[in-house]
Amino acid sequence: MENYISDKTVSLKKDDKFQRYEYGKRIAETISTRTSSENIVFGLYGKWGSGKSSMLKFIEKELDEEKTLQVHFNPWRYKDEDDLLIDFFQTLAKHLDKNIYSRKNRISKFSKKLLSATGELSKLVYVDTSVIGNMLPQGNVVKFKKRTEEFLKLSDKKLVIFIDDIDRLDKDELFTLFRLIKLTADFSNTVYILSFDKEMVAKAIGQRYGNGDDNDGSSFLEKIIQIPIELPTFRYDELRDYTLNLIEQVLNKNLIRLNESETSRFITAFDNCLFTTIVTPRNAKQYYNALEFSIPLMKGEVNIVDLLIFEGIKLFYPTYAEFVKKNLAIFITGYIMNHSMIGNIQEKDKERIKKEFNLLSEKTDQTKHQAIETLLRSLFPKFRQVFENVSLRHPKDVEQSISSADYIERYMSYSLAKNEISDVEFSTFIENLNVFTNADVSSNASKLIESGTISDFLTKVQLFGDDLGWDEAKKIITFIFNHSGLIKIESHQAFNLNSDLRKVAYFTTSQFKKQNDSSLIIEFLSKEIKNIKNIYFLLEYLKYGVYNKDVSKGLFSQAQINQVYSVSITTILDTLQKGEYLFDKYPMFILKLLFIWSEIDSESAGKHIKDYLKSDNENISTVLTSFAGQIYVTSSKRNNSIHMGDIRVDDFKLIQKMNCEKAIFDAINKHFSIDELKGSDLVLNTEMNDNTVLNLANQFLYYYNESLKPTP
Repeated sequence: MENYISDKTVSLKKDDKFQRYEYGKRIAETISTRTSSENIVFGLYGKWGSGKSSMLKFIEKELDEEKTLQVHFNPWRYKDEDDLLIDFFQTLAKHLDKNIYSRKNRISKFSKKLLSATGELSKLVYVDTSVIGNMLPQGNVVKFKKRTEEFLKLSDKKLVIFIDDIDRLDKDELFTLFRLIKLTADFSNTVYILSFDKEMVAKAIGQRYGNGDDNDGSSFLEKIIQIPIELPTFRYDELRDYTLNLIEQVLNKNLIRLNESETSRFITAFDNCLFTTIVTPRNAKQYYNALEFSIPLMKGEVNIVDLLIFEGIKLFYPTYAEFVKKNLAIFITGYIMNHSMIGNIQEKDKERIKKEFNLLSEKTDQTKHQAIETLLRSLFPKFRQVFENVSLRHPKDVEQSISSADYIERYMSYSLAKNEISDVEFSTFIENLNVFTNADVSSNASKLIESGTISDFLTKVQLFGDDLGWDEAKKIITFIFNHSGLIKIESHQAFNLNSDLRKVAYFTTSQFKKQNDSSLIIEFLSKEIKNIKNIYFLLEYLKYGVYNKDVSKGLFSQAQINQVYSVSITTILDTLQKGEYLFDKYPMFILKLLFIWSEIDSESAGKHIKDYLKSDNENISTVLTSFAGQIYVTSSKRNNSIHMGDIRVDDFKLIQKMNCEKAIFDAINKHFSIDELKGSDLVLNTEMNDNTVLNLANQFLYYYNESLKPTP
């Protein structure tokens, strides 16, 4: 449950966090022991949030009740100046009546007579103080003062009038209030304690007094205030400890413990940048309340230190936080939705960005500007490229960094994207793997994917699975294989380092490398591969997750790889209907499939090709294009296109391995005439230009004829 801190005043010494109670006590003693009966006005000056209201409470607490009578008047709650003036005297009269009724019955009529006079006093609104005496019926003023002094002498007490929040008034209301104080300035045994921000009030008063500047406003105040008191500034160490204690409270409440490294990183940011803007306890409370709101929402979903820092930036450096939001591309790194990586900041953009950023310093002093620049460089490493030549570091998603493209929006919106899996929920899933059955894993993982995407699930599996044991890892691999139909495979994914297929390969490889007995891995793979229904996924996984030299080197023997291949080929062939060929069902991956098949049984693979060619003379075109494969071209001129590749020497060697080169030769000569073949110029390397089936036939014939030549 949230527990925000209100900006309420404190009145007890035990609640004083900044050693100010004694200061208020000395002021109270001065008032209580003062022997002069002359009216006096104290001005208690301080910025908003500096503790003025609490200081008034301390003074009131320590005033001698036998010698003083306290009255509080709040001038900011009245809708117009007439109400303010009238209610001041009503408040005064009622308060006096309440305190004297039991002592002197005859004085109880005083308040009624006093109230009858306020109607005429209200005429004083908008009248300059220099003509107050002329405008007010003199008899009422004399009568009012005489009765007030009579009461004060009778009660033998000083009247202490507290007026707080004066700086909330507009300039007209301020002028009215100070004229009221001026009007009553010669009341005996009366003490005013006025609390306000002197700079704000002087500026407002100056607009209506003298030449209309701040100096004139200050001069006006000097005529009203006899004893100006500037609140002492907060000691650095006390305010710092107070703020850090509040932060620790919200962290403890949310069961968050920062390690030594995290603590050091936050304290560095806090001391060098954030704390320079915290000048009052009110600022500290605002920071606490911001964290009280954001941490329960995002605990476990973001990097907690990044959250602590960025919440401080949003609160104390709002223009800089807005700059980050509007220019995310220069702050974040990683992969965006189409799996393309966010690149470096271009040289041509650096000067423009630097100029726009430095414009923010016009509203911030230079020291703070330098401090926030340093902090942003630390928080967003990519931002450093604007000012210096540094290489780009892509944060791992496991860090939940604010500089990651996958996480930045969480810090901005305090929520997850519509198709995003919660890190908290995923962590719970990982923690329960040791007790989950395969059915439990399937059920819970499916729910996670429903709340996000399979891509997001695989990303988290890859990044958060480092600490898994083999038994837990096998459950996840089994789930992925059984649900491989969810994974989209593109023919050009070999170029995509962040593809879902690569994520699966990386995850399984990292788990395989932790096992000492490779035979257990092969046994597991041989069993689970049979459950893969997405044949495209299976073929690509065999390439990147089993046969890849980085995976197999030092991990699997060729015999073990062939064992997996054998199970895979059997699984794939079982999907064919009677009279159906691999060329018909899996044209995009036929070359990879034939390569795997040839590794374990080249004769059977060759027979499959020969039978396919015999079934239809037109099939030679499919065979040739299958061996040529497809090339994915990333080019502005070709608009990221896929086009036909070439038959190369390695392709011809594979054909030879399956002993079907003569069958392909014969099929070409049946399909194409001699004039067609000789009338076409051979291009061995089309260099990503458009290829043709006729050229593929000539490429094959070239390598075939070369193979017939005697070896030197």
